[in-house]
Amino acid sequence: WATTTTDQFFTTRVEGGEKLAAVKGPAVYVANHRSWLDIYALFHLRDAPPLKIVAKSEIFRIPLCGWVMSLIGHVPYDRAKGGGPVLERCVALVERGVSVFFFPEGTRSKDGVLKQFKPGAFVVAARNGAPVVPVTIKHTGFLMPPGNEFWEGGRLRTGRDVVLVVHDPVYPRAGGDPKAVVADLEVRCRAAIASALD
Repeated sequence: WATTTTDQFFTTRVEGGEKLAAVKGPAVYVANHRSWLDIYALFHLRDAPPLKIVAKSEIFRIPLCGWVMSLIGHVPYDRAKGGGPVLERCVALVERGVSVFFFPEGTRSKDGVLKQFKPGAFVVAARNGAPVVPVTIKHTGFLMPPGNEFWEGGRLRTGRDVVLVVHDPVYPRAGGDPKAVVADLEVRCRAAIASALD
């Protein structure tokens, strides 16, 4: 449904999609976050396994999109409750063989600059020994920047395609201090995503 909806308004192209097939077993997927359209863009990763997306709880109250996300088991993050319950749920999902997705910046970038990452996604990967697959999402911030959402009267811009760049999976380094393993994953994944940004 997500791809059918967006294909009417803009084209989404995936670069490096063949790398998704090389990932064996569950993984943690991460991407930069510039627009509400980013969630729609993710559904174009057709060679990825079904992903459970972590998104702020407000998204789940948006008519149609949010309701569908709730029904199919995506993971709401309530900032008032903190990240602990979400991390435990995601660890359990990965243990059961289900891949999960995080926007590690925690919120959309209003100026397009890649923010510092929060550690949650990398904690999940480190605790499960799972790879992290970095994805760079391009041009969604141009098409629908923060504050220009359609449910608040905003209009979708035209003139650019959305591009998803899939990077090589990043694996937790064996051994060592758990905090250092998490920090290393964070640094390597952020560098990969930044390398393909405009």
